Amino acid sequence: MKSKGTVTYTCGENYCVSRRLDLVDEYVTESILVRLEDPSLMGTIGASGSESAELYAQARVLQARLDAFVEDGIAGKVSSAAVGRAEKKLMPEIAALEAQARKAASSPIIGEMAGPDAREHWIVASVEQRREVVRALVRVEVLPVRGSRRRFNTDHLKTHLVALT
Repeated sequence: MKSKGTVTYTCGENYCVSRRLDLVDEYVTESILVRLEDPSLMGTIGASGSESAELYAQARVLQARLDAFVEDGIAGKVSSAAVGRAEKKLMPEIAALEAQARKAASSPIIGEMAGPDAREHWIVASVEQRREVVRALVRVEVLPVRGSRRRFNTDHLKTHLVALT
């Protein structure tokens, strides 16, 4: 809806709440992207004990091994060449397990978009795909404001995380 020349989200029932669409979208998008980039999200995409969760757990075990190896290299316990060999072997294995976990996810669109490249995936996603991601991850609530406050304030928005199963 347009409100004084600006596109807004407005309560259609009694017009008690109105917020600028661009500012709300920017805030919600950033909330979504932070959640998609969170490494712990991959472990919650599938139901507990699911193939996705198991694959993600395997990837985390390998990542922990690699991290420990790098720390040993920093401490001088192993050579830098050995650390390089470990990275060359484990990084592709970790990436492959994470990719398999995403494919096995109960929410395929979240599985495809989750991870460190979430922002790049978001940019190329269609409007329909973005809407599906928003619906899968959060419920947005625009809160009424008392008085005549005209400035946008994220305190007047709530994003409730949706549990993934």
